[in-house]
Amino acid sequence: MAATSRTMMKPDSGELHGGLRSVLDTALDAVVVMDLDGRVLAWNSHAARCFGWSADEAVGRKLSELIIPPQ
Repeated sequence: MAATSRTMMKPDSGELHGGLRSVLDTALDAVVVMDLDGRVLAWNSHAARCFGWSADEAVGRKLSELIIPPQ
């Protein structure tokens, strides 16, 4: 599913549209939503368990910083 942060976020609020929040909360898989720059916009509880970062820790950071181990 391709979308921009503009279509998934409520204007000027930083909050996800209700429908997307509902999908994230009920998904059985890890779901990570990021913008075109690779910054995490949303991160569900399964992603937290899978990758070891809470949504509070992950949102706003680059996905590459979170899931690619340092060398």
